[in-house]
Amino acid sequence: MDVKDFDKTCEFYLQGLGFDKTMEWEIDGGKRAAMIDSGNGNYLEIFEGREYEFEKGAYKHLAFAVDDCAQAIERAEKAGAEVTMATKELTIKSDPPLEVIIAFCKGPDGEILEFFQTC
Repeated sequence: MDVKDFDKTCEFYLQGLGFDKTMEWEIDGGKRAAMIDSGNGNYLEIFEGREYEFEKGAYKHLAFAVDDCAQAIERAEKAGAEVTMATKELTIKSDPPLEVIIAFCKGPDGEILEFFQTC
């Protein structure tokens, strides 16, 4: 993920959401990059201010599996995220149907984050 403010974004995911930085390195003549462990074997790569934008294939949102959706969205809001959908219970009409609790917010660069808890 290319970000406007590397330090602010890292702070949001590390201190705000409690993720872990597994490594940081230098790219593109002094720009920084980091690998952030979000848990459950999933990682975010964060890149400082590269000069291009994604076109096709860019993601719309990231979904994070959590044990407590209400706690996750509250933590994100305290870290500065804009909550766009409060915690909500719903049934995904799959086969078999799946009962979930979800919530959405915007991260520091406008990225849409979903917290997803199965019931």
